[in-house]
Amino acid sequence: MNRSLRALALVSLCVVGCARSEPVARDDGKAAPAAAESAEGDEPTPSAASVFDLAVPLTDQDGKPLALAGHPGPVLVAMFYATCPAACPMLVADLKAIEAALDPKTRAATRVILVTFDPERDTTAKLKELAGKHKIDEQRWRFARASEGDVRTLAAALGVKYRKLPNGHYNHSSVITLLDRAGVIAARIEGQEQPSDALRAATVKIAAR
Repeated sequence: MNRSLRALALVSLCVVGCARSEPVARDDGKAAPAAAESAEGDEPTPSAASVFDLAVPLTDQDGKPLALAGHPGPVLVAMFYATCPAACPMLVADLKAIEAALDPKTRAATRVILVTFDPERDTTAKLKELAGKHKIDEQRWRFARASEGDVRTLAAALGVKYRKLPNGHYNHSSVITLLDRAGVIAARIEGQEQPSDALRAATVKIAAR
């Protein structure tokens, strides 16, 4: 099955209850009605199939190839862009808070991947600079980029909405997705500073398997 067919299959299999409309983060950090924002392409819906099946090729902040698959533990995935003034720094802060609340063993087993909406401007050097700015653990955290087409494919599979604005910023939803060892969505959070108890519990469960 080629990538286009896999993407269609993934988008067609929805996680029950995850298609609810949520506010979308504006480039100024304020909330805009979800109805006013659409993803590039079709309306995305999170997948119940394996996201790993997409085999989206990524490049990390060190310029090295990165695959979503292959990690023997839980994977937290989010999408962002480097020049985002408010929503994306809050997204990183939420991810840090989630992993800080994990027990040390689970935290060590968990990988965090953030994929940019803006591969044209978010070069490897820019991603490396961003990793340093946020003072993240680069052994486990990866900032990554992909082609625009692959970004759209991944966003659709994760149920992330985004739209580029004339000023170069993006309107986008803030979504944190937990993938299990098979790449299936185990839990997700949409919105900023949302309760994360269920996602953290699922992360612990995956790490313990």
